[in-house]
Amino acid sequence: MDDIKLYAKNEHDLIHLTRIYSKDIEMEQQLVTMRRQLVTMRGQLVTMRRQLVTMRRQLVTMRGQLVTMRRQLVTMKRQLVTMMRQLVTMRRQLVTMRRQLVTMRGQLGTMRRQLVTMRRQLVTMRGQLVTMRGS
Repeated sequence: MDDIKLYAKNEHDLIHLTRIYSKDIEMEQQLVTMRRQLVTMRGQLVTMRRQLVTMRRQLVTMRGQLVTMRRQLVTMKRQLVTMMRQLVTMRRQLVTMRRQLVTMRGQLGTMRRQLVTMRRQLVTMRGQLVTMRGS
């Protein structure tokens, strides 16, 4: 403050110089603050750029996973179509087997009736044989 008094000729000049000096100090403090903010912002920018690089890498990875999943989906769809065709074939085979079963049951019924007829004929023939022996 004593140095300022040497430059000032009167009290008015002293007040004027004090104001200018105060403004310079205030501006210097603001400049220091702004520099600190600038350094902080640059650090944030670097961090954001790193995050962006990381996100881009993740995006590439996710795109690769999406391609893989789509391929798997196509494979699964093909397998499903194959399985559906096999199911249709199996159903047709089942229908054929049921028809064969019905036919076989019919044949079994016919064979049973023939067996009954043959037993009756056997009984008749035994009766005739007994009659022939007795005469």
